[in-house]
Amino acid sequence: MHDIKASEALDLWEQAGLIDHIKAGQLAQYLDEHAPSRSSGRMVRIVSVFGAVLVGVGMILFVASHWTGMSASLRIATLFLAYAGVVGAAQFSGLRGYDRIAHALWFLATLTVGAYIFLVGQIFNFSLTFWQGPFIWLLATLAMGYALNSRLHAWLAIPLALLALGWFGGGKAWFSDDQLEALFGSYGLKPLLPLLGLALVAVALLVERLPNWRFATGTWIVWGALLISVPLVVATIDDDVLKFLIQIDFTSKQWSIIAFSFGLVGLALWLGRFTSPRSRLLMVLVAGLLFGMLFLGDIERASLMPVYALFVLLVFLLSLGLIWNGVQAGRPALVNIGVGSAASVILIQYFSWSMRLLDRSLAFIIGGVVLIALSIWIEKQRRRLLARITR
Repeated sequence: MHDIKASEALDLWEQAGLIDHIKAGQLAQYLDEHAPSRSSGRMVRIVSVFGAVLVGVGMILFVASHWTGMSASLRIATLFLAYAGVVGAAQFSGLRGYDRIAHALWFLATLTVGAYIFLVGQIFNFSLTFWQGPFIWLLATLAMGYALNSRLHAWLAIPLALLALGWFGGGKAWFSDDQLEALFGSYGLKPLLPLLGLALVAVALLVERLPNWRFATGTWIVWGALLISVPLVVATIDDDVLKFLIQIDFTSKQWSIIAFSFGLVGLALWLGRFTSPRSRLLMVLVAGLLFGMLFLGDIERASLMPVYALFVLLVFLLSLGLIWNGVQAGRPALVNIGVGSAASVILIQYFSWSMRLLDRSLAFIIGGVVLIALSIWIEKQRRRLLARITR
């Protein structure tokens, strides 16, 4: 079924003779008087979620400010009583028919679970790389998201999964306090982020076959596209940046992630729901590029330059492929990510070459003109592509 506006549907039915002009006018008037406002409902959701986050931060600050003067049993009792109060408020809002506010409160309950996991961990002096904390929080988030069909919970699940995976094993040693290195070091997740993004897209394509998990598909595809596109676009800045981002130690943990990710990609190519065979081909091309990037770190600098030039071209072409796939799949977010990625690659390469070949002041002047013209052209193309999706 085509996703069109109600007014357009009434015009089509009137032109086809299914309803007369009078009936079309009556239906249009009824919709104006009784149809809920989508924008106001969205605003209520945004404001209520923001309010829930503020309440959660306030609760954490209150507990933290009185933390030293409380015994361990009083700390735990305070945490659970506060959680019970949030759950009760969410349940009451749902029963009263305030569904959006209830969803925001349930999201607050999920945030509270995570905060309390780490506060309880502090009571028992667990390390900062206590990977079981985000993992338990991830399980609670997925359970709540499944119960509510909440895309907001699906969104929260991804950073939690990355934290749990990055902190698993505590980096180089069990429970050593290297929480940032475990995520961004050469032995951590940094060189594997694009591959993890592709694995996440594969998971999204697989869960789309499950009606009760279909709510998470779009959110996880967008997360996966960002995890792929952002590191790849950043890597086009310079060959040194590329070498830094792909530097990998090939630890046993990293090999396990690589094998599991490509296993998910293979499973998605077999069982996933693709909009067209070309979408499947795009996934294969991205998988091939990411597999080749794993071994670029061992190439000497002199040999890396031609490979780097080819890499920039491939990233630009894949950005165009992402735009096309977003149009085919009817996902505006993918179109926006693809347009942003392609434009970023063009701008990065312009400033990279102009700074070498032109006077710096002239490079900035021409760059400003190019940026303005390019932004106008990009916005026109983006609107045209999004209009194709809504038709």
